[in-house]
Amino acid sequence: MNATVAIVMGSRSDWETMRVGSELLTEFGVPWRAEVGAEMLTYETDGPKPAF
Repeated sequence: MNATVAIVMGSRSDWETMRVGSELLTEFGVPWRAEVGAEMLTYETDGPKPAF
């Protein structure tokens, strides 16, 4: 099984905090990707769920 870890943030300003986690994932050879989602968006009421 090939899996990728998603690092989902509410805004770009969260990256400084989440960057440490991405560095650890890289160190252990775990594939990852980062996405910025809308902080106040609820997919059921505000629109279709984005593809992460």
